[in-house]
Amino acid sequence: MLPESMAADKAWLQRPKLRPVEVIPVRTPHGEVLALRDPGRLAPEMVFLSPAAVALLSLFDGQNDLRDIQAAVMRAYGQLIELDAILGLTRTLDEKYFLEGDTFNQYRVEETRAFAALAVRPASLAGQAYPADPVDLRAFLDHFPCSGPVPETSPPPSNGPPSGLVAPHIDFARGGPCYQAAFNQLNGQNPPDLCVILGVAHAPTQGYLALLAKDMDTPFGPARADRDLMNRIVNLNLPSLHVDELVHRGEHSAEFMAVWLMSRLADRPSFQVLPFLCGSFHRLVEEESAPEEDPLFVQTLDGLAELLDRERTAGRRVMILAGADLSHVGPQFGDAFQVTRDVADDIRTRDLDLLDRITAGDFTGFYQRVMGNQDRTHICGLSALYILSRLLGGPMGRRLAYDQWIDPQEQGLVSFASLVFD
Repeated sequence: MLPESMAADKAWLQRPKLRPVEVIPVRTPHGEVLALRDPGRLAPEMVFLSPAAVALLSLFDGQNDLRDIQAAVMRAYGQLIELDAILGLTRTLDEKYFLEGDTFNQYRVEETRAFAALAVRPASLAGQAYPADPVDLRAFLDHFPCSGPVPETSPPPSNGPPSGLVAPHIDFARGGPCYQAAFNQLNGQNPPDLCVILGVAHAPTQGYLALLAKDMDTPFGPARADRDLMNRIVNLNLPSLHVDELVHRGEHSAEFMAVWLMSRLADRPSFQVLPFLCGSFHRLVEEESAPEEDPLFVQTLDGLAELLDRERTAGRRVMILAGADLSHVGPQFGDAFQVTRDVADDIRTRDLDLLDRITAGDFTGFYQRVMGNQDRTHICGLSALYILSRLLGGPMGRRLAYDQWIDPQEQGLVSFASLVFD
């Protein structure tokens, strides 16, 4: 039983449950601390904790009360932590919207209402992940300060736009040359009329696709949404497409795609976008089941594919764009091994095998290979790449570039690539 002084605390504080978070190491003059960040950017601030405090968070599962947490730490480390200290941490996490419960639920309702009222999604990372001034941003996108991969193939863009394009969604500085290899394909004479953006939701979603029914602001001007097509999607009566719109608010993957698109197409007033975020396939991989076995997935993708086919039949140039990274390995991503050159070479071999399946239009083989090893390398863009390939219907593609970012301390590796489908 909890002390009387704690009895007034809400149930979710007595048995705290942590929301999905990212843990980021931060070096300070006084040593290393760990920052908790909301991958969906709903929590507006990061919370900085000591490594010892972060170690407690695995016990914040909604099952353990504060005494259970205290006892578990005592058993594991032989250290007694005062209940008031655990409660203080719990209250801080609750106040900063990192815990499940009424505090976060009420905040989410308010934020959902406010975001729904906006006609345009703000460029939430302008001035942070990339310059907010269009002149500075243009120079930044054209001349990256870091070296990168020489594109593996660099055929000139055809007169027509690609039917599909894959670009990274890692930050621009690290993925710049791969981004350039992809979006240089849009320098042809006939750009797309409509781009279906498939970003990756880094926060949990209820459905497989979350539609953003808004224009997307960028420093180059707004990427304008195809309102008519959105209304027809609403008429498909697929509520799962609309319940997760709030995840778009702070998500970078689709925003980065909009920035690059408008860097190439801002002077095309008829150009429109249809932005989605793709939900995780993690549950399906764990259960060793395929997306095609879920009737909701099939209904959603078939309905969307039929609408896009009608657009093509009507003469519109439609392009599917996936902002998708590949492998994430090393201690930074929960692995027990350091990132050595042998690890990097192995990841490259695995990645290129998967990319060959995507460029061959073999989305089934791609997914089966990932599922077969239980997504051992944590493919961040699994759902976006699968959905892109399925919507394209199997056209042959080409790999333009492949690269890896490797942490200097061998703590993490992120890989990414650019692909084009003609």
